[in-house]
Amino acid sequence: MKVKSITVQEWEEFVKSLPNYNFFQLPIWSQAYERTYPNCRIATRFFIFDDGIQVLVPLIETRNKLGFRSYESLSGGGYGGFIWNKMPSNWQLKKILSYFFDLRASSLTIFPDPFDWQSHLFLEEEGFHAKEAFTHILNLDSDFGLVWANRFDSKNRNQVRKALKSGVMIIPATNISEVKIYYDLYLESAHRWGAQEESIRPFRFFKNLFQIGGDKVRFYLAKYEEKYISGAIIFYGDMNCFYWSSVLLKEYGKYCSNNLLLSNIIQSACNDRYRFLNMGASIGLPGVQRFKESFGAEKLNYKYFVYESLGLKLYKKMRLAFSLLRNS
Repeated sequence: MKVKSITVQEWEEFVKSLPNYNFFQLPIWSQAYERTYPNCRIATRFFIFDDGIQVLVPLIETRNKLGFRSYESLSGGGYGGFIWNKMPSNWQLKKILSYFFDLRASSLTIFPDPFDWQSHLFLEEEGFHAKEAFTHILNLDSDFGLVWANRFDSKNRNQVRKALKSGVMIIPATNISEVKIYYDLYLESAHRWGAQEESIRPFRFFKNLFQIGGDKVRFYLAKYEEKYISGAIIFYGDMNCFYWSSVLLKEYGKYCSNNLLLSNIIQSACNDRYRFLNMGASIGLPGVQRFKESFGAEKLNYKYFVYESLGLKLYKKMRLAFSLLRNS
C-alpha cells in the first residue's frame, strides 16, 4: 500500500472521476477551513494498492489548547468518508485504518455521505462508535412544475406567490461586497437564534468559500424596496446540491422572501438536472425544519462514526468527575 499526500488538483480530479460525489468531498470545503482557522490543516490521504484500488479520505486535522490532535472527515458537518474507485477488501480497509491508528490522534470522526453510510459499517468492527444523525432530502425532477405541484404544500406555494406580488427580487451575489451583505444578515440571524459567539463563523470563512468555490458555491440575496432582507448559500456536487445556509431579517418575514428564494434555487437545480437537494438537519430549529418540509423535503436517517483514544476517554471521565464534585 502506498500513502500519498495528494495535491489539490489530483484530489479534485479523482473525486470528479467518480459518480455522485458531494460538494464536501471536493477540496473547497477543506481549503476554506485551513485558510480560516489557524488550528486546522488539511490532512487528506490517498491510498493506492497494487490491484488498482484507490481510496481517498478527505481529512482536517485540528489541535486544541490542551494539545489533543483530532481528525475529521469532515469538519463542520461536511460529508467526507472513504471514497474509492472500487470497493476495497476487508484487508485493505484494515490497512488504511492501521495507518490512521499509527498517527496516535486523540480522535478520528468519519461523516460519510448520508446515501453511503452503510458502506462504512466496517468501522464499528474496528472500535468506532456509531452515532445517529439525520438530514432532509428533497427529490428533484427535470420538470420543476411537477416538484411545484406535487411536493410544495399549498401554503408554501401561496407564500411564493405573495413574495412575487410584493416585488421581492432574487439576486446572485457576484462580489465580496455582496458577500459582506450576506454576512451581516447571517450575524443578525445567528444572534436571533441564540447562537454562542464561539459557534459563529467569521467573515473570512464566507469570503474564502466565495473565492475558492467558483461555480460550486453560490450566494443568493433577496431584495425588497432597495433593502436586502434574506439570503441563502448553496453548494453543488455532481448530481446533488446542498442548502447550507439561510438568513432572514425577521421584521421582513411577512414578505416570504426565503420561500421565493428557495423556490428559484430549486427551479434552477431542476433545470440543471440535479437529482436531489440536501437541506440539512437544522437541529434545535423546529421552525426551520417545518420550512424545509413545506417544500417536500423528507427526513433521511444515517450514521456517522467516532473513534476516541484511551487518553481522550480518560480525560473526559476526569472532567466529568471533577464537574460532579464541584456541583455536589
